Amino acid sequence: MSSATLNPIAAAPSTDEAVRAELWISFVSLMRSHLGALQTSGKLAKATLLEDTPTSLRVNDLSRALTLKVEMLSGDGQWQVSRMGKAIHTGRWCLNPNATVVIDNDAVEDMELAVEAFARKLWATAVDAETAERN
Repeated sequence: MSSATLNPIAAAPSTDEAVRAELWISFVSLMRSHLGALQTSGKLAKATLLEDTPTSLRVNDLSRALTLKVEMLSGDGQWQVSRMGKAIHTGRWCLNPNATVVIDNDAVEDMELAVEAFARKLWATAVDAETAERN
């Protein structure tokens, strides 16, 4: 008996949608870890990550928020950074079944770099707001 018949899960064909669903779980975990590091370094004050639905997440930090949504079938999604409930920056992104991410038509090598890019979008909003308040 082959190992494939002993393990029906390993033998089952995977669809891009199923692969993306697994990658999304990893992406959310990476985001959680990266936010923890940014809080420890003082770049974010008190970030919380909320999974609004199985295909969306929201990161809140004081009056700022980053929202990510993705369609598992196509991998296409939207992102938005808002301050005090008002959208400041928006764009599109895509989660590919090979674990690469495209943000606003700019290729990102892997999910870790994408998480960093999204976190920078939130952090940059904080820096922009602090600069505006000082001027």
